[in-house]
Amino acid sequence: MVAQIRPPVLPQPDSAGRAGRSIRAVLALAFFGVALLYTAVIHFATPVYPEDDAFIIYRYVDNVVAGKGLVYNEGQRVFGASTPLYVAGLALAKTVLRSTPTPDLAVRLNFIAYLAAGLGLFLLLRRLTGRRAAAALLAAFFILRDDMLRVSTGGMEAFLFVGLMLWSLWALAGQMFVLAGILAGVSVLARLEGVLLAGLVLVGWLVADRRKILPVLAGLFVPGLAWIAFGFAYYGTPVYHSIVAKSRPLYPLRFGDAPARIWKEIECRALGNLARWPANGEPIKWRFTVLTVATLLLLGLAVWGCSRRREPRASELDLGHDPNRLTIRSCPSLVLLGLFLLLYLVTNPLMFPWYYPPVIVLWYVATIAGISRLGRPQATVRRRASSRVITALLVLFFGVTTLRQPLGRAVTGGSLADIGLTGDPVRTRIAAYRAAAEWLNQTLPDGVTVVGPEVGSLGYYYKGPLVDACGLVSPEALPFLPVPAAERFSADCGTISRELVQALTPDVVVTMGTFAGISLYTDPWFKQSYVKVKMFDLPEQAWNTPTVDVFFRADRVSR
Repeated sequence: MVAQIRPPVLPQPDSAGRAGRSIRAVLALAFFGVALLYTAVIHFATPVYPEDDAFIIYRYVDNVVAGKGLVYNEGQRVFGASTPLYVAGLALAKTVLRSTPTPDLAVRLNFIAYLAAGLGLFLLLRRLTGRRAAAALLAAFFILRDDMLRVSTGGMEAFLFVGLMLWSLWALAGQMFVLAGILAGVSVLARLEGVLLAGLVLVGWLVADRRKILPVLAGLFVPGLAWIAFGFAYYGTPVYHSIVAKSRPLYPLRFGDAPARIWKEIECRALGNLARWPANGEPIKWRFTVLTVATLLLLGLAVWGCSRRREPRASELDLGHDPNRLTIRSCPSLVLLGLFLLLYLVTNPLMFPWYYPPVIVLWYVATIAGISRLGRPQATVRRRASSRVITALLVLFFGVTTLRQPLGRAVTGGSLADIGLTGDPVRTRIAAYRAAAEWLNQTLPDGVTVVGPEVGSLGYYYKGPLVDACGLVSPEALPFLPVPAAERFSADCGTISRELVQALTPDVVVTMGTFAGISLYTDPWFKQSYVKVKMFDLPEQAWNTPTVDVFFRADRVSR
């Protein structure tokens, strides 16, 4: 007698469950749309207070649009902006909108990069977690963060790079290697860290596919090779001059300072400003706190989740994707985060605010992607339930921590659009530099060279040549770097050295006390050779300094 084989009992469609998921997804996507609208309002309504370093980019943009060449000082071919892609994009926008001041243009148009980064984050989280509603909420939480909005409205290239990175990781997770290679290759021209992303895409392609060799390799290498060719032809070198200056080193920091700052940033910012940053002048230290334990726990869970295999979803099988291949199983965001940290450990740069978003977003994605895999959503009913609980806890945790500041303003009656720019002394100091530059334009004859340790806002609004004492755009400053420790207020201070002023004997020196209080202000030679002729009050005292000071050479004053 032949035993009858009973067909498997397939689960009946859960129409109520599908309807509930659809409603959650619609509500979450609506919230994400509102978040994008809010960030647009911030970019177009906030006061224009870019980072001072951003004005170096703007001077390059204005010079190239005016037909003076891609230079900082007319006739001096030196590239110190370190982001040719952002310069090119702004220059293109400036040729169309010539009447709009370049700083305003950069701050407002950065919303496009911010929008692209937010959409890329949503799509990447959706692909890695398999949950549309959770991905929309988590992406919305991230783009609503005050610290991310402050960086984006700082007028720098950070979110141009973040957007390219997230979309490349999304394409890599979907095994679209040609697209991933193109985006990674272009990202190299936005930030040098893009080299690590390009390397990750190359390894992922070599392990998982190895087809379409020419398109993948062309996408990865052609943008960088194009810049190398242009750099040699126009500047004599493709190496950004700002990189040369910083490698002197411009900031002689203790070994491990950069990773310590990054870890502190993750503890403070990634967990919702629950910890206190060191006060002004207080050194960054490796402090083991409760937040350190929480951060390590989240990172450990992420690593554990990324190392586990899972059953592929039906949509992945239909597309021929294997989620347990290297590109997904090892969580490329986690691998890239490790590469970034290794790079910063070796190079040990001074970490500026616009350096952090790529690191923070990688930590955010890696944590969510890794922990969400612990529930294994395609396994048993019990594990599917655990997956839903884990996802809900992730949404709750990041919702509370990342929305802490805007929710606090809403509860206390503050303005939701106030992200703290007007009260930030570091950002608002550009107003004093602008006032000094405009006064110099009216006071000095054409062609007088000005020297200073900060040539951002000062250099953008001053119409003559400048020498950057920090060497970012000035080769003549390199022999005087690093500034001797005895002349520095602190290791991370962009000090102007007495030796540079003695060698160049400029007509005008413009500086803040924090950069020259030790090297110049108390030096007998400088006090005899230069006269302070003007002081411009900062809107808020920055680094214990209330003014921007203008010094003329003594013989110029006597005339």
